[in-house]
Amino acid sequence: MDTKEYIASGILELYVAGTLSELENLEVYLNAQKYPEIKKEIEDIEASVLSLSKSVSLGQKDLVICRTEWPS
Repeated sequence: MDTKEYIASGILELYVAGTLSELENLEVYLNAQKYPEIKKEIEDIEASVLSLSKSVSLGQKDLVICRTEWPS
């Protein structure tokens, strides 16, 4: 398997997003067990998604705080 091509295909992002079929999920899971570079890429994608989620949620929290401090 050409792991660089597999990683570049976008399937790992779909795996992390949870949009693959059951069979595709299994395929990615098995490939991640077999190829450390695929597992590492999945971990990197997950970390990026978590980081983005935190930054967006912090921004929303700040927005809510600002709104509650508006004069009535």
